[in-house]
Formats: sequence, C-alpha cells, structure tokens
Amino acid sequence: MTSDLECPFCGGAINNLSCSECGHKFPQILGSPFIGAYQSEDILGLIEIAANVPNRKSVGLAPETVEEIEGLCYGYYTSTDKVEFLASVQDRHGPYFLNRYAEWEEVHELTADIDLNGKAVLDVGAGVGYDSHRLASKGANVTAIEFSPILQEVGAANFPKIRWVGGMAHALPFADESFDMVFFNAALHHMRNLPTVIFEALRVLRPGGTLITTCDSFRPDNTSISQELQIFDADEAVLLGVNEQVPRFRDFTDTLILHSDCVRVDLYTHTLYGGIDGNGPNATQLLKWGLQDADRLRQRSGSLAMRVKKLKTVPGSRGKIKGYALQPDHFASLLTDQALAISSLADFIPKEYVNRKLSAPHTKFDLLNGWRMPREKEVHRRAFKRARWFFSRLLSKSVTFDVRSVHPASFIVVLNGKPASRFEANADWRRVSVNIGEVPARKTFALEIQRETPASTFEEGHFEVSRLSMSNPLDRFIV
Repeated sequence: MTSDLECPFCGGAINNLSCSECGHKFPQILGSPFIGAYQSEDILGLIEIAANVPNRKSVGLAPETVEEIEGLCYGYYTSTDKVEFLASVQDRHGPYFLNRYAEWEEVHELTADIDLNGKAVLDVGAGVGYDSHRLASKGANVTAIEFSPILQEVGAANFPKIRWVGGMAHALPFADESFDMVFFNAALHHMRNLPTVIFEALRVLRPGGTLITTCDSFRPDNTSISQELQIFDADEAVLLGVNEQVPRFRDFTDTLILHSDCVRVDLYTHTLYGGIDGNGPNATQLLKWGLQDADRLRQRSGSLAMRVKKLKTVPGSRGKIKGYALQPDHFASLLTDQALAISSLADFIPKEYVNRKLSAPHTKFDLLNGWRMPREKEVHRRAFKRARWFFSRLLSKSVTFDVRSVHPASFIVVLNGKPASRFEANADWRRVSVNIGEVPARKTFALEIQRETPASTFEEGHFEVSRLSMSNPLDRFIV
C-alpha cells in the first residue's frame, strides 16, 4: 500500500515514488523506498549511521530470537520466584536480560489494553525491526520507518512481512491521520527537534488513536547541553559515534501541553532520581503521572514513557524538509566502508564544525568524533581510539600535530577515507605531518587519527593531541 505516502518536501501525493506536485523522485535504497533526504542538521545522526558500518552484517535479529526474548520476559513477569528464573536465563542472555525486561515491561504495561488486531501501526525509529515484529505478532498492520539505511536493510531482510520505509521522524512522509497507533521505543532520544517529531506523530495519528513512547532518558529543563556531555564523556559507544542523548523534560512535553485540548496524556517514569519527592532513594518502579504533573517533573531526571490518546485533529502545519544536503541513495552506496562514509559527509558539515581549534568549546559533535571533554587547565586534548577533524584547505600543503600515548601503540592517519601515513607513539610527544597537497583548494576534508593497536581497557584506548597547525600562515589556522 502506497496511497498514504506524501512528499516530505511539499506534502503532495506520492505515486510510484514520485511526487505528483513538486516532481521529486525518491529512491529505493537496499530494497526499500526512502521518502526523504538528509540535511546538514542531521549530521550527528549521519555520523551514527557511519559508526554502524563495521557492524552491518551483525546487528540484525531473527524473528525466532525476538519471540524467545519476548517469551522469557513474560515468564519473568509472571514468575513467583524471579531470582530462580533469572538464574535460568543467564547462560543464554547474560546481564542484558534485565535491561531488555525493563523495556519489555514498559511496552507491556502501556499497550496491554489496546487491541491491535487489524490496526494500522507506525513504528518510528524502527531500528532492526524488533518492535515492529512484536506489534505485528499482535495482529497489527505495521509500517516501520527508519532513518538509517543499514538498519532498514537488516530489518527488511529479517522481517519481510513488515512494510519498510526510509525517512525522517521530523517530516513523516505520510498523510494526516493515517494510523491507529504511533509507536516509539527507545527512539526519541536519538532524534533531533523532539517537539516537531511529536507533533508529526500526532498529525499522522487518527482521532481515537494512541501514541506510545517508551524508554527515553530526560534531564531537568534548567540544565544545558554541558550536562549531557558530562554524562556521555566516558561512554565508549558515544565516543565511537553513537548519538545517544538526554533531552530536557520539556522537549517531550511542550507539544503536548500546547495541544492539551486535543490529547489526553499519561506520563510514566521508570527511573526517577531522588524518588517521588526528589530527596529520597531513586524510584525504579513504573510510576504513572498526568500532564498536570509536568511542573513537578521538569526539574527532575530519569526515564520517561508516554501514552497519549488523540481526541481530535491537532491544528498546525506538517513538518517539511527544506532543501537537502545529502541524497540518501548516494550515502547508502558508501556504507560498505566507514572511513569513506565519513569522508562523504565533509561537504555537508555545518560551518561551525569545520576548522575547529583544539581549544574550542566542547560539543556533541566533538564527542561523536572521539574527543573527550577537556580537563581544567589542559592545553592538549584526549581522544579515545580515534580523533577526527574536518578542515577546509586554502593554501596549506600539510597539517601537523603532536601525539603521545601513555600506552605505546601504532596509529594510522586517514585522509578522506584513505590511509595517508602510519606512526608509532609512546609517552613522549611525537610530531606528525600529513601531506594534504592533493586536496582541492577550499575543499572541506576529513582527517582522522586511528589507533591500530588493540586496547584491552577503556583507559588504554586513549591518546593525546597537541599543537595542531596548518603549514601556510595565510590559512591563519593554528591551534
């Protein structure tokens, strides 16, 4: 079925993957249509897609694995001796079972009384299809939309009965009021512009339908991005490119409050730091709140789930993609090599992230490119396993920098996806020069230092960089 597809650029109807109004043509990517395009604002998500390239063939789940885990979670839920039951599953699922169970419990509690048989359900940020299969097993007609071509490919291969569409949550390529339920599981905190994402979910939801979100962390409204950076500064997955976030509480609720006459909202916290009153031990059971409790929660932190009943049409204009930076089919064609995929992003990096000095204020972009937060009075910068820059070349013929590694290791320098040089580093500073003479003038390029020697511990994977400079003073780029 394609009659509900609409162009995320103009809102026109899509037939045969072509917009009937603006004429935009949409590609098939890895077997599924991709109804959207990437913008420069998507850069953190694009880096995360590239981070998944080495795992491309191993991230999927077979339907029988999903069903086994679902059965185990239900068994634990109904067990009278949970300690004994947990011991019985450790060999198969180890320490990850309880994490999966906490997620399962939220989904189970929020959907237990919803009849999905024959219902049209949209799974947003569907990943590899775990939840899409879970919803389909309850009789739902599931459409899975996914931002990452890698995850979309794996999901479509393992769950071919699910309808797969590539696209963006902030500009859903579907007609108004097309679905009976919209579902996000552990997905919202990976997305940008959450108020728009939530409006889009309400837009495509039919009156009487339900929006379900589960397993999202939140932080107080009065905190800045620096708190999020501190949370993830020592997170190995984030330093290797996974775009984990902890949005403010208001990012989840602003749209719902604005349209409170159109919706009925139940909020749930599974983890609430400081307990119910904020001064006690952490609450780790599923607690139900109403939208009227938002003021009590907005200065707190924890994990959030939401169940939103749409009562009537929500006024407002659909989210649209305004221009694009990178065609998804071109990007998908490069997702066989991580370094090449990263280098393809160079032309689309927002200007504030190009030619960044080592002394520049730390950002999430830096974190995803391997850079740790600077320590007080630190004149050099630490990196984990790799350190990546994006530069724009004017007249320079080389980039130079100092490197040292407390744990001796071999390193490779990658220039625009290709090896440029190798060197050994130890506890003494070593000067490294990289020839960039073949990079076209005014062309933005990717330069990356990668640790080749395996690290047995998190700390061992670190190295330090200092005295970064371009060779030609006319470039005026000395860090």
